[in-house]
Amino acid sequence: KDEAFARKSLVILRRMGEVYPGYVLKDWENFGQKPWGLAGKISGWHYEDATAVGSLARAYDALRAAGLVAPGDAPVIEDGLFRKCGEMLVAMTPESGVVNDIPHRFAGVASIARVLGDETMMSWVLNDRNGFVPFLESRWLPDGHWIERAPSYDLMALSQLHLTPWVVEGWRPGLDLRRLPQVKNINAALFGIVWP
Repeated sequence: KDEAFARKSLVILRRMGEVYPGYVLKDWENFGQKPWGLAGKISGWHYEDATAVGSLARAYDALRAAGLVAPGDAPVIEDGLFRKCGEMLVAMTPESGVVNDIPHRFAGVASIARVLGDETMMSWVLNDRNGFVPFLESRWLPDGHWIERAPSYDLMALSQLHLTPWVVEGWRPGLDLRRLPQVKNINAALFGIVWP
């Protein structure tokens, strides 16, 4: 609720909207081997763009709701930053890349889709074949434990997992991913390992 801070945030968002489309695509892992690889523009990783731009989308949503976004700034920010990033992120299928980065990409795309009101981008998150729900069902065991051995990988996945259900709440009537039975097990299982 600090308007001066909010206006400074808008300056940053506008500048990101101006420069993001021209950022060089970086891919430290698969450079030249695949058409898209794990590439990102902010870093060499797809999920880091999703995390950063998803956070910016949620901040922008609050600024827009407060009536602080000028009509001339909205298209620069929405098209130059959010649409360009969203298009890059959905060019890969959700299960592509590193498994424990998938929740970062779901949360980022969901946040961008919500701000843009883009059903196509949101369908990338909510699709029945490899979207958020199939991801929960295939990457955690029924008791809530992660499929990989290291708790640190589970922690990375969990660090962004809560954002997607929160962001998509109400996107469709009755949609509430927080109430999925597997979510409770996933959120509880790791604590038994880390804090026995």
